[in-house]
Amino acid sequence: MLRISTAAICVAILATSPLDGASEEKRIEDRLARAKSRVDDVMLKTYDAKELVKRSRIYIARAETALANRHTSFAAPLSEAADALSRAVDHVVRSGDVTRTDYPTRNRLQNHLDSIVLRVQQASYFQRLGGDSSAKALVGLAQRYKDRARDAYKQGKRRETAEFATAADEIVRALEYIAYAQTSSGSARRG
Repeated sequence: MLRISTAAICVAILATSPLDGASEEKRIEDRLARAKSRVDDVMLKTYDAKELVKRSRIYIARAETALANRHTSFAAPLSEAADALSRAVDHVVRSGDVTRTDYPTRNRLQNHLDSIVLRVQQASYFQRLGGDSSAKALVGLAQRYKDRARDAYKQGKRRETAEFATAADEIVRALEYIAYAQTSSGSARRG
């Protein structure tokens, strides 16, 4: 019977697995690639949608720069923010997709919308916490998409209600990640 020590198994596993830093960088790169693919070639007409795409690209570029400079603790949350913003873009695009009919009931939409109203109230807090002046535009975008969701709800438009509410939620999520990036990596990167 062949006996292999536990230490030998651990060494073998560690030798064949990538270093944690390398795998974190790969996850960041993959997240940024996903975000880019969502915002590339998107043709949106409204000012707010164009602004959302612009902000997505800004945070993709910031995360790429941080990653290139090997600041993974800053790049990781920024890449999460860029990913959240790109998902918001995706929801804005889907708000116009009339082929989808699988939206929640009016009652569930009301509950979702109520939670989004509370989430959007947190947007200014996260922007101030992070101290990122370029994120101020995201606060306004979150509020406007929340308002669009409420208007759509009043008009009985389930698709628009669901998609705009989710877009507002994703924008607030991005603000959370931006605040985390700014506060966890020190004030030297604020801007």
